[in-house]
Amino acid sequence: MIKDTDVETAQMAIIKLKEISSELLDERYLNEDNSIGILGGSSGIIMFLFHYAQYSDDIIYSEVGKEYVYQLFDKINAGSIGTTFCNGLAGTIWLLDYLVKNNFIEFDIDDNVAQLDEYLAVYMQKDIDSNNYDFLHGAIGYGMYFLERCKNTNNDKYKQEYLKYIYQLINFFEESSIEYNNTIYWECENNQEPKHINLGLAHGIPSIICFLAKVYNVNIEKERIKNLLEQSVSFILKYKTFENISSFPSKVSLNNIDYDNKEDISRMAWCYGDLGIAIALYHANQILNNEEVEREYIELLHKSLKRKDKSISMVEDISVCHGSFGLALIFKKFYDRTKIDSLKEAYIYWLNDGLSKSVYTDGIAGFKAHRGDNKYERETDILGGVSGIGMVLMSILTENSLDWDECLLLS
Repeated sequence: MIKDTDVETAQMAIIKLKEISSELLDERYLNEDNSIGILGGSSGIIMFLFHYAQYSDDIIYSEVGKEYVYQLFDKINAGSIGTTFCNGLAGTIWLLDYLVKNNFIEFDIDDNVAQLDEYLAVYMQKDIDSNNYDFLHGAIGYGMYFLERCKNTNNDKYKQEYLKYIYQLINFFEESSIEYNNTIYWECENNQEPKHINLGLAHGIPSIICFLAKVYNVNIEKERIKNLLEQSVSFILKYKTFENISSFPSKVSLNNIDYDNKEDISRMAWCYGDLGIAIALYHANQILNNEEVEREYIELLHKSLKRKDKSISMVEDISVCHGSFGLALIFKKFYDRTKIDSLKEAYIYWLNDGLSKSVYTDGIAGFKAHRGDNKYERETDILGGVSGIGMVLMSILTENSLDWDECLLLS
């Protein structure tokens, strides 16, 4: 544990965690955020409070967490909320399922919110029809919710409905995949840029791989999914380069699909870059059991841990999404899996880097999120704010393995 090997860093982490926990007891943060999803909304605060209650053995945090859950229902009943996993209803009900599964609350999801499933399924189908598979804001996010409910419900009727929705997604991924030199890929569509191939974990093919691996692990259409995994992993590996600071680009143009990647550099982050691809390769290889794929993700980790200077890491922010604490979490996760000592050094380095950025007197526990153009703002959510930072700190400080990061496709 870090408490035994780096006492000074551990003490600073404990101090910052206490400061974050005290701040997030303030109800105004829940009311300030109109989004309710698990990654980009107020559900992240609730997840933090329940975990901190367990970590600190202080019931006040779980009591406030329960009050915040009631307020979430008020927002849902009032309407005018989003539906996505990141910012909306799918992520919120995923959180409720998570809290029940981990014995943080007693709540019958089948009786109280399952009636919303058809509503969410309509939005998932809309995203399927528009070829929007996006994890944060599209079809995969709904799939994450339906998959968890399929695993955890005891109601056979609901389970069959969830299976139906999951099959819709599997069929979509099969039918929308494009064959290319004995591999497959998927096109990414959004309103901001032309069709392209996205290699980021937040919005691209790696998130498809992670989701399909989750489906495989609950014994659904294993042969079909294994085939999709083999071909999509092979596609991604075609873009590896030894010559750049990073091994993979963030995106590939459809007009230049055969290009030799010697110039595009991706940043160090959860959302885009080599580490997101390493996460996807790891999950795929728990199924494929391919020595080459294992070498590839280990090599990506070794290459990434050397990128400490800001000029080559391109890390400006503190956040889980694309900042220091996200890197600390990823390296910690892979250290726990591999026990490679250099990965422990890497997660402690990025933990220290994140802690050193708590310099704002008007920040939350000194933290502000970087929003570009030298603009910094107070944020409370998982992806960009202090709920995520607090969850990372607990993951590093506790002896127990925490699975909260399954909402980030890490577990």
